[in-house]
Amino acid sequence: TMGDYFKSAGYKTGIIGKWDMGHTEKYLPQSRGFDYYFGLPYGNDNGCVAYSSKVYNIKANPFCAPNNFLNNISLPLYENRKIIEQPVDLTTLTERYAQKA
Repeated sequence: TMGDYFKSAGYKTGIIGKWDMGHTEKYLPQSRGFDYYFGLPYGNDNGCVAYSSKVYNIKANPFCAPNNFLNNISLPLYENRKIIEQPVDLTTLTERYAQKA
C-alpha cells in the first residue's frame, strides 16, 4: 500500500478524513500501513452499516431509514483503531479534521 511504501522510505504516515476502503479491522488504515488515522470508515451519506455490533459498538441511529439495508449501526468516528464518537457530530467534523491535520 502507499502507507507501507512511504514507511519503507522512513516516513511517518497518516490519513485524516473518509477512508472508504473497508470498515472491518483488516481493512482499516492501520492494517494497511498507516501509522495514524482520524476519520470515518465510509461516507457520511451511508450513515449506518448493515453489519451487527460485532463490528461497531452502538445501536442504530434513529434517523436511519427502517427499510434501508444500511440501517443497523450509527456512523462512527475513529482515532487510530478506537471509536471515539458514535454517532459522529457532522457539524464539527470539518473543523476537527483541520485541527488534526
